Amino acid sequence: MEIFHKEIKDYVQAAMGVDSLLDGRLDKDLEARDFSFALQSLKKKATPDQPVVTLEEYLKRVQDKLVESPHPLIESADLTAGFLNLKLNRAEIFRRGLDMVNKQGLEYGKSDKYKGQRLLIEHTSTNPNSTIHIGNFRNTITGNFIANCNRAVGWTVEEASYINDLGAQIGITFVGFQKVYPIVKPYLKIDLWIGMIYAISNTLQTIQDYGWTLVEAKESILSKTFEEKLLKGITDQKKREEAETVIDVFADLHSRHPVLVDTLVKELNGINIRTSSAEWNLRYERAEPEAVRLYRWMVNLTYSGQQETLDLVGVHHNWFFYESELGWEGSNQQCVGILKETPYYVPETQKNEKGVPEGGYLDLNRFLKDSGLPIGKGGYQKDYPRHYLIRPDGSTLYTFRDVLYSMKKAARADRVYTVVCSEQNLAQEKVQLALRLLAPSVAEKQWHLSYDLVRLVGGRMSGRRGLFVTADEVYMALKESTSEFIRKRNEQKGADARESEEEVENITHQVAVASMKFTLLSCSLHSELTFDVKKATDPDEASAPFLLYNYARFCSLLGKFARLSTTPDSGVTPLCSFDQIDWSQLSDNAEWKLLMKYALALPGIIEQIACPKIPVRPALPNFPVHFLPEFLINFVRDFSSYYKQNRIIIPGDIPKTHARIWLCTIFRTVLGNGLRLMGITPLERM
Repeated sequence: MEIFHKEIKDYVQAAMGVDSLLDGRLDKDLEARDFSFALQSLKKKATPDQPVVTLEEYLKRVQDKLVESPHPLIESADLTAGFLNLKLNRAEIFRRGLDMVNKQGLEYGKSDKYKGQRLLIEHTSTNPNSTIHIGNFRNTITGNFIANCNRAVGWTVEEASYINDLGAQIGITFVGFQKVYPIVKPYLKIDLWIGMIYAISNTLQTIQDYGWTLVEAKESILSKTFEEKLLKGITDQKKREEAETVIDVFADLHSRHPVLVDTLVKELNGINIRTSSAEWNLRYERAEPEAVRLYRWMVNLTYSGQQETLDLVGVHHNWFFYESELGWEGSNQQCVGILKETPYYVPETQKNEKGVPEGGYLDLNRFLKDSGLPIGKGGYQKDYPRHYLIRPDGSTLYTFRDVLYSMKKAARADRVYTVVCSEQNLAQEKVQLALRLLAPSVAEKQWHLSYDLVRLVGGRMSGRRGLFVTADEVYMALKESTSEFIRKRNEQKGADARESEEEVENITHQVAVASMKFTLLSCSLHSELTFDVKKATDPDEASAPFLLYNYARFCSLLGKFARLSTTPDSGVTPLCSFDQIDWSQLSDNAEWKLLMKYALALPGIIEQIACPKIPVRPALPNFPVHFLPEFLINFVRDFSSYYKQNRIIIPGDIPKTHARIWLCTIFRTVLGNGLRLMGITPLERM
């Protein structure tokens, strides 16, 4: 309706002699009226110079205007309970609205409103020492969808991924990887296999932290003599419980990956994992050629596995940045120098007031107070925590590198969105405040987009145990569930109606991808998402298969019409051109509702998702990604209700049949474009 709203509003305002009319809205009572404007805000007290204008007078002005200078979209006007109600020329709106959709085709829903502006969206950014689990994947699908929506409204969008190739966990992974890779052939997808190396190496490091040797610990745990040999000297109850957990994790890892665990125990026995990983990390940070070659080998192997997963769902990034390169190019030291000149930087020390080493940090609590930024209710939290940037030894923390990386992102765009789990809200807020201190104009470009956790029905995750519900596993489960549905349906249809193996493979792949994307976008980002594979692939649920089935139904219906139109004596003739349609044939209120509430509303839905209201910080923009899935589900449900009560193809009634076929053609375009925006490929057969 947005396409007609301004035209109607301008006409009504001119007729009334006002310029402050509130936006109109579709009326719920379609039997009585189509569109309404609230007039209560126009009520004013009379003054000597300006007598009061009653609402009845405003109505008369509009009615007189319609007589003197009729508007092609408005038939009549009346007044009810302070609302100016308009009865619209539905046939003309059908003609103009459907003509617009028809001409734009695959481009319908898009605009150039933000043309010329650059947007960078960072998403995925999975650590390069593990696979992409289903929680990470909500990040990926959300970021890619927001990117699609912003492209649709004209932004030039760059999708970025930050490769976190520094830090303790990367070093731990590398120490194990370089020892085991030449010995044990990867027996899992490479990113998952490297993730298992990290889980095992991290557990072995913890075992060493207790003072246990790896070989002896393994023998004691597997022989179940650890009570006497490992736990005997631990008297503190809390420490004993923690040690028991480590033992349990080791036993669990060994039961699932005995060869990998045995090899790592043998190769790392006698090597201090913590010290070795720190040394390798330092060599890598210094860009020593051997360390760079070996680290990048492992990191890129992991990323190649992650990219296989992204390829499955058609997600690709335009820009990648390795965290390590911030130090190599000298940016770290330049930025540290700037920070140290601010009055809010507290340098690192080997002995703070408590007598222990402490890293360098920004006193953001003091900065907030000095800046006059809101604190407390509706503002930043009281007693704001320190933002540590530098270790006591002078090396930089990832929290510092995030600030520097944010400045690089800002240099590439007019606005930057970083997709992160809600657990990272405070960390991202600290980054934004640090940017505000360093470069306010850069800080204003930056917003983070947070989402809540994902829980898989029947699944359990534990990074410590190397237990991941991977995106690959969910994809395969969705594919198998779809295959089972097709198998049962084919048994009912008989051999003649069955799809070929190639068709089944394509359908199951597309439905699995669609189900994953739809489900991950189907609820508010601020809610924990429960992923149920059975519901996600059930065409009777509010699901991707339900939408795909309805798209296929449109295709089947239009195909049936095409066949009948060339069949002699069918009572159906070939479809006439758009300009020859008698749009007054679309007189059912359900058809009007489908047009106004759905077909003409898609552009507005896209803009709501892509361009939410930018709030006053520290509040964050609300990206309602679930609006489009809900919109499409409601659309096809309402169409299904209409379809059950109305024949589309009516032999002998050519005018109505042609009008309804054109209507269904447009509806198919709207549904297909909505699906494509979510990265879902519409299927002509289901």
